[in-house]
Amino acid sequence: MAQAFEIRGNLCNLCGYQGPDFQLRGHSHPVLYEQEVIGSQRRPVDCPKCKSSDRDRLCFSFLQSTWRPSPNPQILHIAPEKSLSQRILQLLEEKKGGENWAHFQYLGLDKRTGLYRYPSWVQRGDILRLPYDDQSLDLIIANHVLEHIRDLTTALQELQRVLKPNSLLIAQVPWAQKLEISSLSPSVNRLSRAFWQRKNHGQYDHQWLFGQDLIHLMAKENYRAQFWKEPEASSLCVNTLEALMVYKN
Repeated sequence: MAQAFEIRGNLCNLCGYQGPDFQLRGHSHPVLYEQEVIGSQRRPVDCPKCKSSDRDRLCFSFLQSTWRPSPNPQILHIAPEKSLSQRILQLLEEKKGGENWAHFQYLGLDKRTGLYRYPSWVQRGDILRLPYDDQSLDLIIANHVLEHIRDLTTALQELQRVLKPNSLLIAQVPWAQKLEISSLSPSVNRLSRAFWQRKNHGQYDHQWLFGQDLIHLMAKENYRAQFWKEPEASSLCVNTLEALMVYKN
């Protein structure tokens, strides 16, 4: 079965760890290999020190090296990963003394289903009904979120509503290289759907398995893809086959 990852490097850009002992992450369900799913397969990428994943390091590298924020940016992080959110906040605090950085805002939001624990600064909320004003945010990070959302159109429209014009959405999802048309699970009872999703999408709670038409699905809701590859991937212990999924609205 084909592997949809190529891991190089031994450096974590979130905590500074450098060594050979990155830990396993992901799943080994057959469909992930049959469809060559990037972002879900079992792979040795978790930092043993801060527990960051390959996609955490990829996202932070983009923010640190390439993102050019507007003055006093308003940032929303949906389902914020612990190590990544801590490092982003540290980066923002480092910039706080600079011009146009005194009043940035870094917000967290999650539906809080009980699967994960979040600190108190993360607000309870639903991506289908975001508690923010129209055109109020400069950047939204929602990594490995959209595959859980059955009503994808409403979610994308709601994200569009709260983003300022020409702002960015970072939205990594598991992506199947061998799948032409994205797969949505059938509308059946919860238990049957979970079984179907585990077998056909590789994880019991993944409503979607996205395929080659992902860019077109996003374009229907006026998101322009600007996928970004890490130039230092050979050192950061990221998947060199995975690009950061960045969209401009």
